[in-house]
Amino acid sequence: RPRAYTAQWNDDFHHACHVAATGESAAYYADYADDPAGHVGRCLAEGFAFQGEPSPFRGGKRRGASSTTLPAGAFVSFLQNHDQVGNRAGGERLSRLVTPDVRRALTTILLLAPHPPMLFMGEEWDAESPFLFFCDFHDGLANLVRDGRRHELAAYPGFAEAVSRGDLSDPNAVETFERSKLNWDDAGRQLGVEWLEFYRTLLSLRRDHLVPRLAGPNRGSGVWARFGAGGLHVTWTLDGGDRLTLLANVSDTTATGAPSVPEARPLFVTHDEAPAALASGRMAPWSVAWWLADRQGHALPDDGNPVSVDLERSR
Repeated sequence: RPRAYTAQWNDDFHHACHVAATGESAAYYADYADDPAGHVGRCLAEGFAFQGEPSPFRGGKRRGASSTTLPAGAFVSFLQNHDQVGNRAGGERLSRLVTPDVRRALTTILLLAPHPPMLFMGEEWDAESPFLFFCDFHDGLANLVRDGRRHELAAYPGFAEAVSRGDLSDPNAVETFERSKLNWDDAGRQLGVEWLEFYRTLLSLRRDHLVPRLAGPNRGSGVWARFGAGGLHVTWTLDGGDRLTLLANVSDTTATGAPSVPEARPLFVTHDEAPAALASGRMAPWSVAWWLADRQGHALPDDGNPVSVDLERSR
């Protein structure tokens, strides 16, 4: 029984998704560079990516412990938060680093997986403002923080470029704080409205079809397998024996060898052509399909065609 808390942020999930999406491997991202898709799959099915394996970033020191017996609700998954965005020299949000297809795929995985999802402020409507490291220190402490920040950032992507542009923000400057504020007008832009509708659709599916099946004891780890370089096949057994299945390609190349799709129709697909393509064992880059079925493999819910929200890919 938990003594102090019931869940914690799963940094492993963020780091694995970030490396898969961006290819960055500096600093602590080095731990995930060998097989980002595999680390994503293990996080989805088992909780943590590192469960006692050696960490390259820590000089081979082993870290983590087995998490396969913990319920899915013990791991709060996210693609962005104040730490990870603020750790970047330019405070760039994920939407500034990846294409809409990549972000769409990862968001679909995040919001329909059994783990509690966490969103970063403005993420759901494609906020354009950066989120920089800021504080309100003075005198000697302010200097220590400023210098320490520069030293720490030297290991991260974009540091040299930010220095050359003269764009490395002073954590103690009022301007740094002001730049990090949300511009609520972004939510009213056409693209902001489209992204918000996308998030609302996924959260509605989660509320209506997943949350009622996550309340009981059958919330443990799932099982996962690979196909192709970036293909993931993950299945969870939910309350009452219903099964949630994910097929996803979290890479830039077509994944082949996908397993046979469930008899049930998809609950959600990122690409309308996904079911037909999967019949031939192929998944397009950064495509995702979710199924929800009962223990006999019958579709749940049976209310029409699978949901698909396709933002304009040129954006």
